[in-house]
Amino acid sequence: MPPAVMLSIVTLFILGIAVTAMNLGRIIQAWMIHRSLRAAMATDRKLAEDLAAKLDIVGQGAEPRGDDRAGLVLLAIGLATAGYGLILDDASLRMMLGAALFPSFVGAALLLRHATHKRATPKKNAGGD
Repeated sequence: MPPAVMLSIVTLFILGIAVTAMNLGRIIQAWMIHRSLRAAMATDRKLAEDLAAKLDIVGQGAEPRGDDRAGLVLLAIGLATAGYGLILDDASLRMMLGAALFPSFVGAALLLRHATHKRATPKKNAGGD
């Protein structure tokens, strides 16, 4: 098996494991928050409202979660793939540069989305109203 194909398979496998672990972490976090809110609602409804306000759960769905980090990681993967293609011989350079385009463009799009969303979203008051 050519080294470029082997590297691609290993990279995709590792990325699959990383994405699965991150999503599993988010599910566990949501489950723990849900359990805490249920317990707070069972004892004191006002306490549950205060807890939900401190957690800022209401506005969580509207903002992009980690688009800047995901974009940077994808750009780094694209650059690393392109760099690996430069290290190899000339026959695999074109293939590796082509493979590097996908994560690079997706990362750039996520960074652009994060920048435009950040510019369009009004800043929260730091005074703690």
